[in-house]
Amino acid sequence: MGIALSTTSRMVDLLDSTGWIQRRPDPQDQRAGVVALSRTGRAVLEARRRETAARLAEQIALLTAEEQRALYAVLPVLEALSERAATYPGELPRGI
Repeated sequence: MGIALSTTSRMVDLLDSTGWIQRRPDPQDQRAGVVALSRTGRAVLEARRRETAARLAEQIALLTAEEQRALYAVLPVLEALSERAATYPGELPRGI
C-alpha cells in the first residue's frame, strides 16, 4: 500500500491507545504480533457504517427518479467491482 513501517506502527499505537484494537502475540511467530478489532473498535466501525449509509441514503433521496433508476441499474456492476477489489486487494486486475 506504500505506507512506511514507522507510519503503520504509529497508527497501530494510536488505535491501541483508543482501545479500538487488541494486540496479541502471534502463536506461530513469537517475534510478531496479531492485531484485531476490539469490541469497542467493532462498535465504532458499525456506527460509522450506519452513519455513512444514512448519509448516502439522504443523498440518493435527492436524486431525480431517472437518476435513481440509473443508479439502481448500475448496482450489479458496482457490486462486482467491490467483490473483485476484495479478491485483489492490492489493485484491480486489468479489464475491470
